[in-house]
Amino acid sequence: MWLLCMLAGVFCMALVNYADEWLTAHNPVPASANIHRRIGGLLLISSLFSVIGVIGLWLVVANVRMAALPLALSLFSAIPLVFVWAMYFLLLNLFPVYQIVPLFQLTAIWLLLIELASGAHATVAGLAGVFMLVIGAYVLDVGKLKWVIPSKLFLIMLCVTFILATSQYVVRVAASLSSGAGAVSFWQYVGILGIGIALFLFVRPYREGFFIRIQRQGKSFVGISVC
Repeated sequence: MWLLCMLAGVFCMALVNYADEWLTAHNPVPASANIHRRIGGLLLISSLFSVIGVIGLWLVVANVRMAALPLALSLFSAIPLVFVWAMYFLLLNLFPVYQIVPLFQLTAIWLLLIELASGAHATVAGLAGVFMLVIGAYVLDVGKLKWVIPSKLFLIMLCVTFILATSQYVVRVAASLSSGAGAVSFWQYVGILGIGIALFLFVRPYREGFFIRIQRQGKSFVGISVC
């Protein structure tokens, strides 16, 4: 069952990356416009549509009540995650998706280092698994083993994936202190939704980019974003 879930997850992530690439390439906001206005529509709709996750988990998870510490960690994990989304949408305007996506596997290496720094122990099989995950994802996306990633992108993604790994580690710690990952995910989605509302209300370029895409693309923008 876990293998089927993993394969389904990989397939869904591929669809997400394809949709993000299409939405970036078909952006009605001019290329000369402020970058925040260009990525604002995608960032806001991604954050605001986390309400789907909130409702879905509310219906599925038996108990979303948590103690103060895991609740705070779950909400906090939303902050670096939304930042990573913003950087991802920004980078899609600068580099092709097949160069960006495989570098997200660096998150696994950062997580391993964070776990080791926290006192965990790694097996040879575990280290080999991480190595194969990173190399395999690179070959699948790029299509060859030769290194074709620009140095600038690699350095940026080192920072982005460290932030993403931090968010994932905080989620793991919160799950270990609470009733399970379902409740943590629920409150993380609540945090993302809160950030999306705050960005919509207080960051004008994001709001303008969002309204431009709604007005000019309508159903195609909303429909693909929902998917």
